[in-house]
Amino acid sequence: MELNISQAAKAAGISRATMNRHIKRGKVSVTQKPTGEKCIDPAELVRVYGQLKTQHDTGSETPKRDTLIQHETPKSVSLTQEIDRLRHENDALKNDLKVEREKRDDERDRLLREFGFERDRFLRIIERQALALPEPKKLEPIEPPRKKKWWERLIRFE
Repeated sequence: MELNISQAAKAAGISRATMNRHIKRGKVSVTQKPTGEKCIDPAELVRVYGQLKTQHDTGSETPKRDTLIQHETPKSVSLTQEIDRLRHENDALKNDLKVEREKRDDERDRLLREFGFERDRFLRIIERQALALPEPKKLEPIEPPRKKKWWERLIRFE
């Protein structure tokens, strides 16, 4: 049973445009029917993309990733188990990361509150010390020396 390009793209879980690019680049080989229609053997898709995906009672256009067209081999079963183990480990790590982020956020909030209290205490101390300072003396403005006119400089008039 050969598949047309659209069916092959759905089975591989990629878009038709991507499938056409792979055909053009020679990644996927195609056969041509006498009618001119290009077809792809499912074995070719398995060779290039691994396990094939298919629709399974979803009624949706997008293929389900967990449903297989081909028969499971011992190697594919062990790979599926490895993938499941890695997914479980990934979920556990995501959960650990979430817990650590929550701890970090709680610690940050605690430190902000603590430093906020210290900042307020220091500001009150500074205000009290500022009020205890004597009134600053008013200084008379100092005038800059007067610039001599050109003729005063010429005859050294003082």
